Amino acid sequence: MTTLPFRVFCVIARPQAVMNDGDPIMIFAGYVKEMEEFTNSNAGFARRVQRVFHFPDYTERQLAQIAMIMIKAKGFKLDLGGQGDAGNTTIIEQLIREHTTVIQRKKMNAALAATLRKNAKHSLDRRLTLESNLDDMITFSRADLIAGLKQIPQMTADEGDLG
Repeated sequence: MTTLPFRVFCVIARPQAVMNDGDPIMIFAGYVKEMEEFTNSNAGFARRVQRVFHFPDYTERQLAQIAMIMIKAKGFKLDLGGQGDAGNTTIIEQLIREHTTVIQRKKMNAALAATLRKNAKHSLDRRLTLESNLDDMITFSRADLIAGLKQIPQMTADEGDLG
């Protein structure tokens, strides 16, 4: 019997059973620290993995672009004073840089954009009144985005966590 955790044992045992069935492609994805622990859990595993791809974290610009896509996909608009999508993306990028930390951006990555949209929606909802029209109900202001970013939990860098 093995001393490996069950999930690691299954991932190692099953590929060995099908290695003679052509050229199987297996994809293992995860955070750097956890993937290193996973591949180091079996001495022969690392030599069986032919290629390793490490995707860098998104930049503030890319996070702003993702946020724009998410905001528009949910039917919302922006009133930030920017000239079109490019101008609004630049403003969102600046707000992300000013109101989040490197650690938040690294740990959350694209989830930061989704959390921003969700939190900004809560801010928008709080400022609506009975007199609000439809446009008011679907338009994020700069203050909504700032409030959304400020609601993102503060995080600390655990040793080895930001691999």
